[in-house]
Amino acid sequence: MFLTKSENPIEVVKSDTAMKISLVVCTIAIVVVGLFSYIYNQIAAFGFGM
Repeated sequence: MFLTKSENPIEVVKSDTAMKISLVVCTIAIVVVGLFSYIYNQIAAFGFGM
């Protein structure tokens, strides 16, 4: 894909430390919830066969 340079580029978004930390915490929480979901489904699959 070819892009031409713009005369008005989009500025870089700068955020403070608290915002960066909160985004990292939320990202980690989403990953952990996804892992718990996988583990719960595995436990449910084993329990269903019993």
